Amino acid sequence: APMVEVDALTDPLNLCPADFAKLPAFMEAVLQAAANDPVILRERLESCGQLTGGEFLVQDLTGDGGDDLLVHYADPAGQVPYAVGDLILFAGSETGFAESFRAKAAGRVELLATVDINADGLADLAWMETNCGASTCFSTVNVRSWDGTVWQDWTAGTVTMANAEVNLLGAGDKGQGDALVLVGGKYGSAGAGPQRQRTETWTSVEGAPYTLANTEYGPSDCLYFVVIDANQAFLDELPTLVTATEAGAAGATAPLTPELYLRAVGDDSLKACGYRENEVDELRAFSIFRLAVFAGYSGDATAVSDVLGLLSSDYPDSVYDRLGQFWHTAYVAAGNDAAKACQAATVFAQENSESWEILADFGYANPNFSADDVCP
Repeated sequence: APMVEVDALTDPLNLCPADFAKLPAFMEAVLQAAANDPVILRERLESCGQLTGGEFLVQDLTGDGGDDLLVHYADPAGQVPYAVGDLILFAGSETGFAESFRAKAAGRVELLATVDINADGLADLAWMETNCGASTCFSTVNVRSWDGTVWQDWTAGTVTMANAEVNLLGAGDKGQGDALVLVGGKYGSAGAGPQRQRTETWTSVEGAPYTLANTEYGPSDCLYFVVIDANQAFLDELPTLVTATEAGAAGATAPLTPELYLRAVGDDSLKACGYRENEVDELRAFSIFRLAVFAGYSGDATAVSDVLGLLSSDYPDSVYDRLGQFWHTAYVAAGNDAAKACQAATVFAQENSESWEILADFGYANPNFSADDVCP
């Protein structure tokens, strides 16, 4: 094997670089010394132990009809399977190969695709970078699209998930190409709190950069997850609900929000999954309060009174019973205006931290919750 030297650039055809960070410059030096012959570059990288677990591709990657060169390599001194790697692409031309893109990764690299994955007629390059901490590994999917001059970032947002499995799957819609599908999302540390598996689907609609199209959660018997799903549904459906109520068309749709809160209140198969002593009662009382607020936004004053009566009956003198009565007083005083009542309820929550700390005590993997979130 060639002798390892710190400055292998002085004789790249015989020496190997001792510094992993100098590999890009080493590759350029080999290409220059070998008259841009990729065969010799591959031989040099293999003899220096730099292609273990990597890839070496000579093919047209930009659609111009000429061969380009892609090298996916890993630090031979790194610990498998966590060794730091990188991707470097040399664009081919009549004068030889020149670096046109480098991932500059800080973690393990897995090459996903070197073809047009989003069916827009332009070449793409996709890879996954994985970085690991003490208890959790995070995978980030990167997509670059060739625009004829440079490799443009083709993701709208950061496509990252904890302990993820990543696949490219047909998106289903004609002309949309492949979707990026990430499955995982669970942190490895106890401080993360209760968790469930998550599936994210990112799509490139009509060739646009990849955006998050859908998030689905795996099954769970955790009551808390039903409540936070109901909270999100409330936020998603509130604008439409307000518009319909103002137009006198309340009840024209079948919103998901009350269905989820009713399940949280009445489904005995749902269990506590956090650390609070009275978790089930607290979450169910909160859910009943939210049902009353939803009824208020729906313009159903009778339902508001009925639901708050149930709250007082089932959870008397609880923080949400007191909050519900406070909200109702403001609701009636404002002429049955749920939004103004929620403004008053936010002041109550700020002065009674228990009303929001109950949902803020489920670990860093779960949504933040503050006084401003108690009454949307």
